[in-house]
Amino acid sequence: MKILSFKEVPLPSVKKMLLETEARGAKLQDLQRRVLEHATIFSKCSEDRVDELVDKLLGLGLREITAVHVINICPRTKDELISLLNFEQKMPSEDNMEKILALLSEYCRC
Repeated sequence: MKILSFKEVPLPSVKKMLLETEARGAKLQDLQRRVLEHATIFSKCSEDRVDELVDKLLGLGLREITAVHVINICPRTKDELISLLNFEQKMPSEDNMEKILALLSEYCRC
C-alpha cells in the first residue's frame, strides 16, 4: 500500500466519514468502530460546518495542522489557545486570537 497524500482531518469530519461508510452498508472494523466512538464523544463542532470553520481559521493565518488541533480541542480562553499554537511560526495577534475564540463559540459547543 502506498500513501498518495496526507491531510489533517478534524474529528467531526472523521465522524461524518465513518457514519457515511456505515450508512452505505459497510461493516466497520474494530479500530474504525473505536475511532467513531472517540470522535462521537469528543467532537465539539458540527460535522456540517467544520469545513467552513477550517477555511475561516486558515483565513486568519493559521496553518492547517493548528486549525485542526484548535477545532479538536476547542479552547475557551486565550491561554488555552496559546498552548495550541506550537506549529505556528509567529504568534497571531491579540485581535486574531479573539476572532478565533469567537469563531469557535459560533461553530462549536465549547
